Amino acid sequence: TGSNQWMTRSIFPPSEAHERSLFLTSEGHANSIKGDGRLQWDAPNIAATDSYLYDPTKPVISNINNKSIILPIDINSYLDRNDILVYTTEPLNKSITVIGDIVVELIISSTARDTDFVIELMDVMTNGRSIKLGSKAAGQLRTRYRNGFDQEIFMSSNRTYLVRIDLHAIGHTFLPQHRIRLAVMSSFFPWISVNPNTGASIASDIQSPIIANQTIYHAPHQKSRIRMMLIDDPKFDG
Repeated sequence: TGSNQWMTRSIFPPSEAHERSLFLTSEGHANSIKGDGRLQWDAPNIAATDSYLYDPTKPVISNINNKSIILPIDINSYLDRNDILVYTTEPLNKSITVIGDIVVELIISSTARDTDFVIELMDVMTNGRSIKLGSKAAGQLRTRYRNGFDQEIFMSSNRTYLVRIDLHAIGHTFLPQHRIRLAVMSSFFPWISVNPNTGASIASDIQSPIIANQTIYHAPHQKSRIRMMLIDDPKFDG
């Protein structure tokens, strides 16, 4: 997508693809599309954090399963909330082709024992539309399963953890003057069931939901980033 061209190879990802990272940074106020969150190719040289309150009784409501929705999906309307962190590159001076698995690594903490982190990756058009990328409704991690679904490990309040959220395979070209955008939130209902933050059994929990303070860290020693496979000079079919 993006270039709207096919690429045929015998292996995936292509052998010429190489990994590169985009790093999250801000002045500490990345909340909403109006915040100061940035994505940059160089690791941050200053330490900062971004925080938001996740209230399970007020989740982000998704309507992307609505049959009348226009494709491709512009999710700008979701991003004007203070419980969503938004990070965006400067306009690109050349095309960037991404092909392969995309993994978002976040250094996080929470006041909850168990909570969710949900991400969306977007291509920002020159007209400002934020076009959702990837086949899933969103990328998600329920933190009790951060080390695998075979074990539940709860968090300690305000301790930092490295978590990885896999967006799986994406093949896309970001065109010149477009921007790359990442959104971090803690809900995307009804596609993702609301985590009440209690740490109780998901199937039988009847406790009142708990509001959690979620924090993303980005610093020289705490790198939150998007790991991508890039092709510098892609050869398309035809």
